[in-house]
Amino acid sequence: MSRQQRNRIKYTRQTVIAELFYQMPKWLMFGEFAGARLSCASRVLYMLMLERHKLSVKNNWFDPNGDAYIYFKVEDIENQLGVAKATAMKLKKELSEKSLMIEVRQGMNKPNKIYLLAPMLNDSKTTEYHDVFQEDNPEVAEITGSSKSIPPEVQKLDFRKSKNHTSEGSEFIPPEIQKLDPNKKKISKNEVNKNEKNKLSSLSQSIISENNSEKYSDLIDGIDVTNKRKLYKAIIRNNIDYETLLCSQDAAQVDEIVEIILEVVCSPKEHIRINSTDIESKTVKERLLNLNQTHIEYVIHSLNQNTTQVKNIKAYLLTMLYNSKATISNYYAARVSHDAYGLP
Repeated sequence: MSRQQRNRIKYTRQTVIAELFYQMPKWLMFGEFAGARLSCASRVLYMLMLERHKLSVKNNWFDPNGDAYIYFKVEDIENQLGVAKATAMKLKKELSEKSLMIEVRQGMNKPNKIYLLAPMLNDSKTTEYHDVFQEDNPEVAEITGSSKSIPPEVQKLDFRKSKNHTSEGSEFIPPEIQKLDPNKKKISKNEVNKNEKNKLSSLSQSIISENNSEKYSDLIDGIDVTNKRKLYKAIIRNNIDYETLLCSQDAAQVDEIVEIILEVVCSPKEHIRINSTDIESKTVKERLLNLNQTHIEYVIHSLNQNTTQVKNIKAYLLTMLYNSKATISNYYAARVSHDAYGLP
């Protein structure tokens, strides 16, 4: 053994396994994917899918165009991420909506091909992903003129931020002249609208977190019609776990049900007609706002099982939604009896 070899160590099974890492692209944290724009679970799923490109090379999984594809079954996502099937499908759907993957069906009981996508950087997108490089390369800031590369003592000399407009300071400027200060902007209409949106968002979050819209009914009643609809739509979607429903149900059906509930909840009428009976609107609204994901799945399933002609589908759905809380338990009990014991 040479002298140089004595200063080396061999890789063991332990060191090889310990130094295996997944790689996550940094751009998944910036630009159009920053913050809450992409869920952390979807980032992890993308990272796992990216790792499978190694299998693509090993197994020669390339299409005639030379594009690499992978296979990643829903069951694999469930096992690796420890999530339910609905969540696994939701994560795949999110990656598809963000144009980070394309799924191609093969049919004939074959698994779907998955093509991973990455953003193409052009001149307009370079600044959007600037932080990807700036974080580890301070030199970039110097090239682009970022204030991070400017010494603190020089930054203090930024005259645009100075409050002293004369040698004696702004406090010595006559009031009539101070009113002309262009730096003291009036609150614009857009800023007022932004404040209103923030209040609306805060109210929505309070209702959703406490799951009690009745507590805030007086505040909701004071909101204009347009914003009231937006607020209730957010509450309804949260109640029924809208995103999860879309993973297993037809989006058009779910959206139609949301709109029916929304129309009733926002209705100024004192009574709502349910199955040819006028019921106090407060009672109907409370019941509809207490529906959850299971109730919606039950209504959609019952609707799809119906074989008779329905003339007024809107009234029919409203009746089913209103009665779902009272009939859902007996319905599933009957199904269990039928499947388990073959009872009629």
